Amino acid sequence: MQQTMIKENRISTVNLLTSLRGAVTLNQIVAIVFLFSVPVGLWSQITSPEAIYSEPTNYPSGTTNDIIYYYSAIGDATLNISIPDYATYTFNWYRYNQASNSFDIHLSTETGISSSISGLAETGYRVTADDGNGTVLTYICWTFQPEINSVEIEMLSESCFKLQLTANNTTKDLNYYDPGNGVAVPVDYGLTYSWTSEPESPDEDNPISGETEQQINIKAPVEDTNFTVSVGAKFGMSETANMHYIALAVKAIFEQTPEGRGIENEMDTTKKRSAPLVVRFSSDEAKGNNLAYEWTFGEDGRAFEADPLHTYQVAGTYKNILHLINEISGCEDTSEPQEIIVFESDLQVPNVFTPNDDGVNDEFRVAYRSIKKYNITIFSRWGRKVFSSNNPAQGWDGRIGKGEAGPGVYFYVIEAEGFQEEERYKLHGTITLIRGK
Repeated sequence: MQQTMIKENRISTVNLLTSLRGAVTLNQIVAIVFLFSVPVGLWSQITSPEAIYSEPTNYPSGTTNDIIYYYSAIGDATLNISIPDYATYTFNWYRYNQASNSFDIHLSTETGISSSISGLAETGYRVTADDGNGTVLTYICWTFQPEINSVEIEMLSESCFKLQLTANNTTKDLNYYDPGNGVAVPVDYGLTYSWTSEPESPDEDNPISGETEQQINIKAPVEDTNFTVSVGAKFGMSETANMHYIALAVKAIFEQTPEGRGIENEMDTTKKRSAPLVVRFSSDEAKGNNLAYEWTFGEDGRAFEADPLHTYQVAGTYKNILHLINEISGCEDTSEPQEIIVFESDLQVPNVFTPNDDGVNDEFRVAYRSIKKYNITIFSRWGRKVFSSNNPAQGWDGRIGKGEAGPGVYFYVIEAEGFQEEERYKLHGTITLIRGK
């Protein structure tokens, strides 16, 4: 068929070149030869403007591939054929017959340079174009309306450490048939998968967003999580599914906040804490359900409530740990240790003060840290007791009774104990009281 058409085109080309001899260039002659050596039928194909996607067939027998059209509403679609020639053709449309594996169900006949049919079904179509002079052109296509029927998320397995999910989906079965041997060829939907979750990252070390496999394996979420998967097809359609997951796993996270007493002369800093040190613990950042708590304060005891308050009486380094357990699932987790350092006792006695109400050094105060017992007595140079206290936070304001102590040298005696047995102090010395600006 094609040989006959090509032969006729080549004869016409020779006649045309003979008539144009001497009137065209060599390049023009080559172009005209190429133009007329291509069969008219190869310029044509069945078209369908309503199609949302198209692709070639893949016949297993190796038969020349045809075209497949896909639609969102196949009932509104048309198939068209147009032959770019001045000849008049007789077009015959046929539908595929699976029983005979041939296109032998006649649909319509039309004469002209183009033809079309509508009211399509999910099957194959063949159109022949006969010019009445021995040239018969044949074109085949397949038409389908693909659908993703259902999508659901299935939990394949769960543990305290891992969660395995898969996206189960069903699609409409669509098959075209190899004209050479009748073998059914299923349409490939080219499915893609896109996973998201809320919270976006069930575990900060393993975010789910961006997962594109049908089956995913992630760390077990420590928070209740809404999973969503979107299943898309190459035709442009997509369907989504959701699943609410109740967390089994837990995550032990805590904060510790030492409480300062705000005493001016206590040497309690963020790096050198003074006993007794009160620390407030918070498990607000811990993750999980049905939680039971176990706190370990180094070697200084335990607690079992959510947000304990603990007092450190003895100098030392304490590594605090929170252990969590989900009492229903049995999943547990232990936090990273957080360190608290309580420093040994210390006393530092100044040797001068100026009670002149200028707001600077107006009181005699002993700087101290981690002191459990304390007693100070101050004497005048004649041995008169002018001040005493058992509170290291209390200072002497330079008064004796209701009057002001005179400037000069005074004597102090201090006896104190730290929180550890060996920490005992017996100190004495002089202080100078200076008045005036």
